[in-house]
Amino acid sequence: MATPTMEDLAQIYRDAGLTPPARFVGNNTPVTQQDIANTQNFVGTGGGGGGDSGGERDSGGGGEVTAEQVLAMFDQLGKDPGIHQDLSREDPLARAERIAAEINSGQRTQEEVIRAIETLPSGGGGGGGGSVGGGGKVTPEQVLQWFDQLGKDPGVHADLSTEDPQSRAIRIAQEINSGQRTQTDVFQSIRNLPDDPFAGTPSLDDLQGLIDDVFADITKPIDFRAAAANLFPTFPPALLDVFADAWARFGDPNLALAEVRQNPLYDTIFPGLKRDDGSLRMTESEYLARIDGYKLALSQFNLNPSNFSGRFVEMVEGELTAGQFASRLSSAFDQIITQMPEIREFYSNNFGIGMTDESIFASFLDTDLGDAILNRRISQAQIGGSGAAAGFNIDLAFSERLRQRGLGLAQAQGFFGDAASRLPTLSRLATRFGLDKSFDITEFAGANIFGDPVQQRRIGRLLGASASSFSERLGTVRTEDDLTLSGLSPR
Repeated sequence: MATPTMEDLAQIYRDAGLTPPARFVGNNTPVTQQDIANTQNFVGTGGGGGGDSGGERDSGGGGEVTAEQVLAMFDQLGKDPGIHQDLSREDPLARAERIAAEINSGQRTQEEVIRAIETLPSGGGGGGGGSVGGGGKVTPEQVLQWFDQLGKDPGVHADLSTEDPQSRAIRIAQEINSGQRTQTDVFQSIRNLPDDPFAGTPSLDDLQGLIDDVFADITKPIDFRAAAANLFPTFPPALLDVFADAWARFGDPNLALAEVRQNPLYDTIFPGLKRDDGSLRMTESEYLARIDGYKLALSQFNLNPSNFSGRFVEMVEGELTAGQFASRLSSAFDQIITQMPEIREFYSNNFGIGMTDESIFASFLDTDLGDAILNRRISQAQIGGSGAAAGFNIDLAFSERLRQRGLGLAQAQGFFGDAASRLPTLSRLATRFGLDKSFDITEFAGANIFGDPVQQRRIGRLLGASASSFSERLGTVRTEDDLTLSGLSPR
């Protein structure tokens, strides 16, 4: 009987309706026992296998657009979520959260976002995020490449159990191609795996030497501290010490992590991460990424992040994402700080806020204020500031009445400009003819904004009296209906 070849194993995959590994196809090299065992295990279970559920799968969601859905847009279009048009970089998750917030707040549509992603450069530019690629069937080689780009060991799971890398890549590719999982799911899950705790492991050629070393050092204690640092590189030394000690006592990294999260040091290092019931708002790595996102947004407006660090915990507890944070800073800058000085002054005086840029920015970061309240304050300030610029001193209540009537910045500027040109004339007429004692901005708004018939008739009487006075000198008759007939004399 002829010795089976790699191509023979490839045919077994095809007969089972599976995609064979690329190295098997057309390869007449005799197979090894390991290749046969891997093929039997893979084909015999339909491409399944355990060990990934805890470390690679992410749960889905519904309702508003999520950061994961934004990452999926990049994935489907073959673009790197960490690279901008100018090849500058941004943390992919922070960028996805920002874009999702822009879509959910109505600033951008999904179609606009997709068109923008399509114009981004293809490929990755190396390091960090890595693109999860575009269309066609995913191959095991592509899956292995994702592990390599992200610096993860394709043979190690989240619980530190192991699996043959090629078999794992074949299974994952099969799951993607069959629709069980998306490329973004896999990409995100790989990124969340621990950094390779077995870096520097000898090759199979050196296996015997490794075994000899293990038996030679059988009495040597395990370095739990070093292993802990590999698992949680973002933990500070004090927490790593707690984790390593608990791991040595329990022999289980999950129990050790649970003890770390109950340690008083944890709340000092990750303030605001826990809810009142003890559950976590996000993972520790996501927490640190969010704080970095806050700092980046502040630096983009030339603000010193250290001046706002006391607000970060409040914003985490208020569930304010980095994208929402950046959006609020942008609103403060565009709609208050860069507008006319009167708008800044009205905003500061009426809401008890300092006149400095930092004071105004800080007021927009109050998590007790919803977006609706902030938008109302912006409109009130723009209306009040427009009035002040035109020479009118109006209060917050009057500004709110105009806002409720639908006035924005442009409409307010038009209204107050009209009032500034017409009110002096109306006031002079009121004094001359003794029909009214005064005529001010609130009465003018009543006639022109709120449709008050009393104020409209007052303006009509004043203008009518002026017209009659002028007509008497020209021989004009004024009728009962306030119509003027020029050139006629009474009979």
